Amino acid sequence: MINPLINKYKVKLNRNLHLKEILFGSANTLLLKVLGMVLALGVTLLISRKYGAEGIGLYNLSVRTIVFLALTSTLGINTAILRYAGDFSKKGNEQKLKLLIKYSIQIVLPVSILFGLLLFITSDLIANSLFHNIKYKILLRILSFILPFLALLNINVEYIRGLKLIKISEFFRSVSSPIINIILLTTIGLFVHTYLLPFYTVSMAIITTTIASVIFILKKIQNIPDHSHNAFTKNELLKTSLPMMVIALVIFLQMYIPLYFLEAYTSTDQVGIFFVSLRIAALISLVLIAVNTISAPKFSELYWSNQHHELQKVIFHSSKLMFIISLIIAVILVIFSHNILKVFGIDFIKGETTIFILIAGFVINSISGSVGILLNMTGHQKNFRNILLMILPINILLNIFFIPLYGINGAAIVMTVSISLANIIPVIYCIKKLNLVTFYLPYISKIIIESNSLKNN
Repeated sequence: MINPLINKYKVKLNRNLHLKEILFGSANTLLLKVLGMVLALGVTLLISRKYGAEGIGLYNLSVRTIVFLALTSTLGINTAILRYAGDFSKKGNEQKLKLLIKYSIQIVLPVSILFGLLLFITSDLIANSLFHNIKYKILLRILSFILPFLALLNINVEYIRGLKLIKISEFFRSVSSPIINIILLTTIGLFVHTYLLPFYTVSMAIITTTIASVIFILKKIQNIPDHSHNAFTKNELLKTSLPMMVIALVIFLQMYIPLYFLEAYTSTDQVGIFFVSLRIAALISLVLIAVNTISAPKFSELYWSNQHHELQKVIFHSSKLMFIISLIIAVILVIFSHNILKVFGIDFIKGETTIFILIAGFVINSISGSVGILLNMTGHQKNFRNILLMILPINILLNIFFIPLYGINGAAIVMTVSISLANIIPVIYCIKKLNLVTFYLPYISKIIIESNSLKNN
């Protein structure tokens, strides 16, 4: 009984090479993504066990601030690279591929250096006026030096990903920095006990990973000639990237803006408890992130070559995979959340209800499928941007109302509402405007796909 069933799915998979590429690519990427998330949790665990909830709060709010500024510094080019690299690679246009990374670095490097300098100068103002904690001054100054490195790393991992070197890209994105950070924390931590140590180790980890990624890219492009008869321009790159920058920043704010409101309305230890709960609940999105990593260039390739039927098949099967695995992870987290939180320290058990609320949001996120990536890769990034911009003020107002009343649980409620809106509205948009169904619910998704197919015929 089992063997015929396995053979049946093997035949189906061999008939759909695009799906096969995504599934096998996702499997490899998922392993790296799991390893990366485990290592990131390891970093969080080491810091929380040694410095407590306040220590992890200081660390994550500071690091998220640097990540936000690095993301801003890329001007959306890190996402635009995916669209162009997939297209250029398919057409065998190596000269344009070389120009793509060259222009990206020429734009991003000076902007990120400027942002790093501004952060260093304004660190005292941010620490006192925004965070109301003078400790952030020295932390932000330390991290301001790595901002250009982190911005370059954002560019490099997406460029490597666009070349379909997914495993290498994911290693640089998810594995390299945390593993270096853990090694440094555990070795240097035997002799140094200052709360500044994690900030020095994460800086060294990011710098090392960025240098390694630059060396890898230079080796890949060193034999490609510079000249291209059909060269694209920096303006063309920026025209595509800037709407994508807004999308990336709004998504980041929706995810992490509660940390800033918690710091303002409660205390740093509450920031730490919420972040650990968020890290654990986010494990539900593992398969979504893995599939997105491999599927983005594939979505671009199929859409722009007018293979819409093939694209819908790929989306349907990948969404089904996300639904099944995400549901399994969610059930495991609900059952073992208390024991998992206890590992980080007794104080973190206060985040158990927070995890339950966040799980609902991440399940909705996974059920919705790769809707954001699809809109970015199909030229609908401006519409996606507008949807997210519409949701952002709602997010901010809800944070202002719920966090003073309910603390970390209020932050979780707001995040779940925001995640839901940021997925459900784009899903409806894709059905109406693109005739593509990105979400998966048993029976329902297939009925809508078949209905769309009949309308088009």
